[in-house]
Amino acid sequence: MEDWGSYILPAAKAAWGEPSSVGEIEVRFGAQGSKAIRLDKGVWHDHETGESGGVVDLVKTHLIPVSDREKHGAVANFLHKEFGAPLDDTAAPVEDMSVFKPGMRLVDTHWYMNEHGEKHLRVERHEDGNGDKTFRQYTARNLTPSKDSAYYAVPYRLDNILAAPNKLVFVAEGEKCVHALEQLGLLATCNPGGAKNWHVSLGKWLDGRRVVVLPDNDQAGSDHADDVIEKLKPWASEIRRVELPGLEHKGDAADWIAAGGTKEQLIELVQSAACIDLGEIDTRFKYADLVDILEREPAHWLIPGYLPASSLAAVFGAPGSYKSFLCLDMLLSLAHGTWFAGHKLQQGYVCYVAGEGGGALRKRIGAWHQHRGIEPKRGVFGIIEEPVPLSEEGAIEALIADLEAMRRRKPLRAICFDTLARCMSGDENSATDMGEAIRALDAVKAHFAPDVTVIAVHHAGKNEDRGLRGSSALLGALDTALQCKRQDTQLQVITEKMKDFEPSEPAWFRGEKVYYQRHILDDAESSIVLEQMDEAPKVKADLTAVQQEVLDALTEAMLEHSIANHSGIEFRTVSVDQWRDMALGFQITDGNKTAARKAFNRASKELIKKGGPRQRAVVRNDRVWPIYDEARDKGDLSQAKGRDTARDTNWDTVQ
Repeated sequence: MEDWGSYILPAAKAAWGEPSSVGEIEVRFGAQGSKAIRLDKGVWHDHETGESGGVVDLVKTHLIPVSDREKHGAVANFLHKEFGAPLDDTAAPVEDMSVFKPGMRLVDTHWYMNEHGEKHLRVERHEDGNGDKTFRQYTARNLTPSKDSAYYAVPYRLDNILAAPNKLVFVAEGEKCVHALEQLGLLATCNPGGAKNWHVSLGKWLDGRRVVVLPDNDQAGSDHADDVIEKLKPWASEIRRVELPGLEHKGDAADWIAAGGTKEQLIELVQSAACIDLGEIDTRFKYADLVDILEREPAHWLIPGYLPASSLAAVFGAPGSYKSFLCLDMLLSLAHGTWFAGHKLQQGYVCYVAGEGGGALRKRIGAWHQHRGIEPKRGVFGIIEEPVPLSEEGAIEALIADLEAMRRRKPLRAICFDTLARCMSGDENSATDMGEAIRALDAVKAHFAPDVTVIAVHHAGKNEDRGLRGSSALLGALDTALQCKRQDTQLQVITEKMKDFEPSEPAWFRGEKVYYQRHILDDAESSIVLEQMDEAPKVKADLTAVQQEVLDALTEAMLEHSIANHSGIEFRTVSVDQWRDMALGFQITDGNKTAARKAFNRASKELIKKGGPRQRAVVRNDRVWPIYDEARDKGDLSQAKGRDTARDTNWDTVQ
């Protein structure tokens, strides 16, 4: 007798192409291996759609036209034509599955009706006589549900449910159980596809209904009941879960009734079962009610003005921009519970992942302690002296275990990855690779929540003003981003992003060279320690030749035309016209008078731009005067100091 199940592999290849993996018993197809066949049983299963069956099902649903699916012998003829399978002339109709020997036989058919009382879905039960069974689903148009655009999920016996709107509804697992409950005079339903296939859209058909869920006596049945209950909570007015007593393993409601269970016993079990709290919902994704959100504590700072608590942050800048020095300053202050930027920090354990190695950390940390006058101590600041491969399987679990051992039950307040690039694999310009790294950082944050802030030290792009280097996915995931810009020995810290607070004004630090000597016989080493500056440094940009000529013209105009107490200004000024006329007499351009006026306008605009790097003058009420150094913006020209004799002139003494 021909074993028709042996044609499962060539049929699967004809339907899905070459396999993605081949095992001794199981063969997988598709990029994700979602379609599988069993060579020992001659069956298949699609993990994406939930469809399954034998060779006949595969041929009917994937390899022959819809119009041929119910024709007698169509599947057998296909296998004979394509793969040389022998035909059995005495075979029964193909619907009965006996064309193929050995094989499945159709033993039962269940129709699901839609809300209009029309046939909507046909579920077939097939058995081989040896205990194996399979179910197939076809819509009223004889298509599988996944291929019928008109299909939507409905519960079994929907027509009965709608006809009895006030009656208690029992939800069982499988049509056989529904039929057994109906024999007791009860209203019952189930979903197509068996366990864990209760579609969320089925809930609307039980809106406002009292529901009793009857689990099968196995893990799959229990999980299915949990799933049904959670998906019915938004709809049902009452839900009870009843565990039927005396069931053997894998037993169900039909078995309980067959063993003598009665309607009266079942109703008694229902009445003794507790009502499930419909307000407590179990969601796949993190959920909170509006009131829950409002009752949470407000966001608070880990380091005021710089790092919020329980956040994902990045400190970034060009190479040599003092970004690592800033992180060390903040985190060492946190580890010791000392002052940073005018705030006393709450002490907590800190971990620093030195992805670029810990060689330079010795003198940096030593110089910081010496400069701050703080004695180093154990158990407050841990250093991992190699990169943590964020995307490597098992690496985050290992890191979390290490951190638990390092902190010894003390609160972990911060962990810093310096640098992110050294700890991630793949291409940092790839949103996919960066996404993997972000998920790893989030996993660390989630494990130690709500205490920890995770900090990634990263590089700026080639154009500093365009922010973080690499994929924009990083900036999108961050709660906070601090940019470091270095000017000589001065550091400017700019808040690029601050999700839960108003961004802070740019802060300035000065890099102080500190000599460090741990032991008296050691050679002295030097490192940088940051000191916060009270105000931004006054940085002047060099003037262009034209700008210098226009400024010199203002000096000459002041000497010749300045007067005091004009237009509400008590010190000496000149009019803008006097400045322009003087400048046009200078050689500020090789062009004509129009070109000279344009050159003056461009240069004077830069010279009077308030706060600009080239500001050298102030205009008010159409009057203008020069400013230099500490006299800037004050108009106290008696204190103005410049670079030459003309600029040192005390304008108030000019007659």
